[in-house]
This record gives sequence, C-alpha cells and structure tokens, in this order.
Amino acid sequence: MLSLALDRLATVALIVALLPLTACQASGGSRPPAEPIAPQAVATPAGPDPDPSPPPSVAAPPPAPAQPAAPVTIEIGFVGLPSGTYPVHLHSACNGSQAFHIAVVASLLIGNGGTGAIDISTADTGRGWCLIVYTNASLSRVLTTRPV
Repeated sequence: MLSLALDRLATVALIVALLPLTACQASGGSRPPAEPIAPQAVATPAGPDPDPSPPPSVAAPPPAPAQPAAPVTIEIGFVGLPSGTYPVHLHSACNGSQAFHIAVVASLLIGNGGTGAIDISTADTGRGWCLIVYTNASLSRVLTTRPV
C-alpha cells in the first residue's frame, strides 16, 4: 500500500513539474516559435534500372611506382678461341646474318690461354637470342656463337 501511495505521489509531482512547460508552449511564452518544416520529397523509381551493374566502388589510389632495379649483368665466358679482340653482337637468331642483328654488345678480349668473357644484361637472356663473335671488324666471318 505504501508503494502505491509513493507511485501516485511521484506521478503527481511529475505532472506538477511539467505543467508550467506545457503552459509556456501553449501560450507562446518565452520560447521562439518553431520554424516551419519543409516537406521532403520522396523519390519514386521511374522504372527498372537500365544498368543492372552494381554502383562503382571507390578505387584505392594506385600504388607508388616501383623504383627500377639497377641493371644486373651476367658474365658469358668463352674458351678455346685464338687470342685477340673480337666484335660481339646480339642477334635474334644464332647466325651472323645482319637481318637478325639487335645490338652491338662489346669487344671480346681473348687472352693467351684462349679464354675471355664479356658481361651482358640479364634482360638480354632467356629470350632465345645469341651472341655472335665475329673474326673481324668487317663482320664478314663468324668465329663462334653462344645462345643466351
């Protein structure tokens, strides 16, 4: 019974506390009038979407370009050749025809022991190309070839 009386007392206190607020609102009291709220338009679909693809997603920015790696070279050795200096070219086929010429590589120096080596870029390897070692500067005769 005591709890019921306390509940009623709390309800009455709440009503008494709220009564002045509702009176101010009804009489326009000290609060400024509320601004009218504009009706919001509701879009209705015009029909089926002609493009059923999902909306485009925001793409992540492209990664920063990688720094080019320093050129890497590989040494190509030659043995059993007469001592001397020989012009070396890179060709797309393993013959001395200038129709297959890609680039002049370097001069190959063969020492008294019949051995020598030149460095080429690893980018020139693994493509089925060949090094052509010519006997002379006029490129008239092939001394040897080496697939790279």
